[in-house]
This record gives sequence, structure tokens and C-alpha cells, in this order.
Amino acid sequence: MAEDRKHDNRPQGSMTLEEAGRKGGEATKARHGPEFYSRIGKIGGQARAGDPDVRSGELGRKGGEATRRRHGPEFYSLIGRKGGEARAGDEDVRSGALGRKGGEATKLKHGPEFYSEIGKKGGHARAGDAALRAGKHVGKGAQSPNTDVESPEPIHTEEI
Repeated sequence: MAEDRKHDNRPQGSMTLEEAGRKGGEATKARHGPEFYSRIGKIGGQARAGDPDVRSGELGRKGGEATRRRHGPEFYSLIGRKGGEARAGDEDVRSGALGRKGGEATKLKHGPEFYSEIGKKGGHARAGDAALRAGKHVGKGAQSPNTDVESPEPIHTEEI
């Protein structure tokens, strides 16, 4: 922080908005404990539950677009990888219980036929894998079988 102030024209003792926010957040956490943020987040979520932007997912979409513009699409891969590393020691992850819980919740929400529908869609999307194994070009600009959309950029596993 002292390095940042070397070429700073602000008066000695003043803070940036970021520094003030961090200091206030640390004081709040010391006073109320870290679980305080969880409690107030739930209250805020309940207050916004009737908001059409929240119910439709519009708010999340706008936030995701802003994050992509600010950090780039690679950011999502990075945070997903970090999240996976952080949860790697979790017994629910290692045992498969977390995936099972998610699958059960999805089945309750969408019904058991949902898996059949997405399986068919995934099968059409992956039909290009046979073409790859046969040495045919399937990449950006190539037409996906049985669809009107272009295939995404191929993924190279050595980069992951």
C-alpha cells in the first residue's frame, strides 16, 4: 500500500474508496463475525425475491455479462478450477455424494425425463467426436451434425 502512494497526489492519511471499504468490512467482521454476512445476504435475497429481474434470472445474466467484460471468458475456467481444487478434500466430493445430491435435486425440479432429453442433446453435440477420431476436421466454423449452430473451439486437454 505504501508503494501505491509514492506517486499519489492525495493528502497523507487519506484513503481510496477501496481501502475504506476493506477497512469497514474488516471492522464489521471483527464486530459481528463472518456469519453476519451470510445472515444479511439471506435477508437481502428474501427482500428481492419478488423482483422480476431476480425471478427471471435477468439480474444474474447482467452480472455475468459484466464479469465477462471485466475479466474475460477465461475467468470462469479459472474460478471453476480453483473451486474444484478447494473442494478436492471434501468427503462429499470424493464419495460422489455431492453429485448424487445435485442429481436428486435436478430430478425433483425437472422430472426424470429431463435426463433423457439432455442425453439426446448431448449425443447430437458429441456426434462430431466420431469425426475427430476418423481424422475429419471438426472445429470452429465446422457445422455440428443435426444442428444449425457452429461447433465451439476445440478443447485441448493439455491446456486444462
